Amino acid sequence: MTKPQLATPPVDARNFELWLQHAAGYIFFRDARDYARQRCAKRSVAEQAIAHEAIDHALYGMMIADGVTGAIQGPAGVVHVSTTVHFTPAKGSPVAINLFDGDGVCMGFHGWIGGDFGEDPIVVEPESPALKLKRKPAAAKGHAKRGSARKSPGKTTVRKAVKTKAKQRKAQR
Repeated sequence: MTKPQLATPPVDARNFELWLQHAAGYIFFRDARDYARQRCAKRSVAEQAIAHEAIDHALYGMMIADGVTGAIQGPAGVVHVSTTVHFTPAKGSPVAINLFDGDGVCMGFHGWIGGDFGEDPIVVEPESPALKLKRKPAAAKGHAKRGSARKSPGKTTVRKAVKTKAKQRKAQR
């Protein structure tokens, strides 16, 4: 299974800002929630239900990035936690948003918990090699571009590979 890849962010400034906040939520859930849930996979269904609820409550508590909790105040000053989400494009300048200044990760949490990470996709599944073989690019039809250093294997090579695999499987039986 291939790992999902970052989707192309929206161009509109407001949609981009929301997309970046949802991307942070996606990372929180993928890296924290999913990790913790995987540790409970060998438990009974009842134990998993209790653990999953506790994990979600703990993750919601971590939404201190929103400024709801997480500060210590005293005569000496204030200490607070903030979370900044960064986007570094392949071309262009990096962008950062402090989630405290965003639309609210506590509100986003309630969508994220149900798998809703906004209107614009955060990730896309990369094309699998099997799908790439099914397509017939111009080079596979014998129409390689001039100056092309790499040519498609073509139908004959693919057929040979499939026959070789079939022979190997038959020999293993």
